[in-house]
Amino acid sequence: MKNLLYCLLIILLASSCEDVIEVDLPTESPRLSVDAVIRMDTSLAMTTAGIKLNLTSSFFDNNNSLSDADVVIRNLDFVSDNPSESDEITFEEVSPGMYEAIGSTSFFTTGQLALFINFNGEQYYAKTRFVPTSPIETLEQGEQTLFTGEETEVILSFTDNGGRNDFYIFDFGFNEFHGYRGRILSRAAF
Repeated sequence: MKNLLYCLLIILLASSCEDVIEVDLPTESPRLSVDAVIRMDTSLAMTTAGIKLNLTSSFFDNNNSLSDADVVIRNLDFVSDNPSESDEITFEEVSPGMYEAIGSTSFFTTGQLALFINFNGEQYYAKTRFVPTSPIETLEQGEQTLFTGEETEVILSFTDNGGRNDFYIFDFGFNEFHGYRGRILSRAAF
C-alpha cells in the first residue's frame, strides 16, 4: 500500500510539471540563399550544372523554395569555334527552387564565370573562376570514430599540386560540405 501511494505521488508530480513556454524569436525579412557549387568531371565533354535557390525563414519555419527566378551564367572570357555555343547559359527550373542547365565542360572551366539571378524585381550577381582539384588516389572506410561512435571514418589520399593554391570541398552526402585548403587532410571522420 505504501508503494502504491509513492507511485501515485510520483505520477501526480510528473504530470503536473508541464508548462508551455512562449519564446519570442526575432524575425526578419526573408533573404535569398543560393547553393551554386558545380561539380564536374573535366574528362567529359558536357556538364550538367545545378543551382538551388531558397528564401531564408524564421527559426521554426521551413526553408522556402522559390520559383520564377531567372538564372544565367555568363562566361566573360569564353570563345568557341562552334557557332552553336554561346557565352551564356540559361538555367531552367526543374522543380521548385532547383534550376539546371547543360553546357560544355570547357565553358565552365575556361575564363571567368558570372552568375546573374533576377528574382522578385531584384538582381543578384557573383563571379568566380574554375578551381581545379587533385584527383583522389585512394578512398577507404576506416574503423575509428570521433565523438558518439555513430560516425563513419573516411580515409582518402591525394597529392596536392604545390604550384597551385588549391581548395577542396568534400561532400559525403546529407548536404554536409567539408572544406580544406592545401595539404592538411590526412584523416577525418564524418
